Amino acid sequence: MGILKAVEGTRVYLDTNVFIYALEGFSVFRPDLEAVFAALDT
Repeated sequence: MGILKAVEGTRVYLDTNVFIYALEGFSVFRPDLEAVFAALDT
């Protein structure tokens, strides 16, 4: 199950850690973060 499917239809709050992980490039979270940011961009 992808991250977007898991939160579909709900309100999601992003903590500062999400942005820190994205900026520092944590490879474990990269696919999920890219999906979240791409969804936010559209």
